[in-house]
Amino acid sequence: MQLATLLGIKSLFNDGFNVTSIAGILEGKVKAADERGGWEKAKANVDQGAPFNISLIGTGLFSPSVERIFAIVDRSDRAIETAIELLKTIR
Repeated sequence: MQLATLLGIKSLFNDGFNVTSIAGILEGKVKAADERGGWEKAKANVDQGAPFNISLIGTGLFSPSVERIFAIVDRSDRAIETAIELLKTIR
């Protein structure tokens, strides 16, 4: 699930969507209430000016190892790509 979500985010970035739009799109698409709540938190963090990768930390959407990447890698696009590579490796 994490890998699919990150690949979807990467695709939306590549299509030119901004981070607020991506968070809003994903919030509206998910069915599970807990996941929707995670995207609501992420969107609120982005709306308050947090970088996208930082806004995903503490939302419950990703594992601690992926969240560590989000905290360490400064650019959102690189953080997403690095997390994708990690998940592919441990798969």
